[in-house]
Amino acid sequence: MKKNIILKVRKLEKTIKNKLIFSNITITIHSHTFISILGKSGTGKSSILKIIQNLDQKYSGDIVQNIQSNEIQSIFQNYTLFPWLTVIDNIAQPQIIKGVPKKQALKNSFKLLKDVKLSDKATHFPHELSGGQKQRVAIARALALKPKLLLMDEPFGALDSKTKSELHALILKLFHQYKMSILFVTHDIDEAIFLSDRIYTLNSKTKQFNLPQTIDFVRPRNINIQFSNKFQDFAKQINTLL
Repeated sequence: MKKNIILKVRKLEKTIKNKLIFSNITITIHSHTFISILGKSGTGKSSILKIIQNLDQKYSGDIVQNIQSNEIQSIFQNYTLFPWLTVIDNIAQPQIIKGVPKKQALKNSFKLLKDVKLSDKATHFPHELSGGQKQRVAIARALALKPKLLLMDEPFGALDSKTKSELHALILKLFHQYKMSILFVTHDIDEAIFLSDRIYTLNSKTKQFNLPQTIDFVRPRNINIQFSNKFQDFAKQINTLL
């Protein structure tokens, strides 16, 4: 089935105090596609997401959206939960702001808590949760607004390897369940390969993208593909591009 283009980034360039951060950044995002931007720290990966979110307007180039701005949601590394609200109220609040009646918002939120396997934490506050649990709440909150594109800025970077692996499995399950597209920023090569359909590598010397790498492992993916020769070959090839 042919996938529709939901967003295009064309010839994006950004400078800060006359210093080039990146140039000629071009990305095409189709419906229900998982794309990663991979690069070393400080190469401007997060800045690309901020421009797409319209949080940074100091750039040249074009962003062409075929979806509404409210159909783009974001997840960050630092969770951004409201500490004074319970878990379920954290998920319900953005829906209520959008005009969803509170009773319906709470019903939606409890279903999402089941989806992220946190229904037993509904009445807890963020300070009572682990880092991985907080990120599950942040994911549920983003999904509550039914995004067609989910922007994820190194969301698992602060987590231990076991928790990270669990959240990889969860986000892939939700990717299939909710049929959204994901644009995922990371500096972890293995993470990008395991999750993505396509990887854009941001070269720290040229300040540009290399040609995107297509990752053709079948879905749904099993963690064991990370031990395959093909996976290791992808990793070696991508490492030379950074």
